[in-house]
Amino acid sequence: MLSFFVKRPVTTIMFVLFWVVLGLYSLPKMNIERTPPMDLPLVTATFVYPGAAPAEMESQVIEKAEDAINEISVPSPPIIIAPKSVVLSWPNLTWA
Repeated sequence: MLSFFVKRPVTTIMFVLFWVVLGLYSLPKMNIERTPPMDLPLVTATFVYPGAAPAEMESQVIEKAEDAINEISVPSPPIIIAPKSVVLSWPNLTWA
């Protein structure tokens, strides 16, 4: 294949020009967004402890969950909601 292009320089130039013209023709038709849509990183942790009192949830579940979440170096404390026997936690993650 290399010998084909070396022996026929006009064909080689036409081949390259074809791709250059095709690229220049296609360039203005490309859809480029300045701010593309993206999903923010979100993690939800749900802990269910049936029959537990709020004080038990605080000491046995919430504190351990906060410590584990803080180990992954989140920039701010997680949002934690603790209705009856359930703990919902949303760590505030950011893009690296």
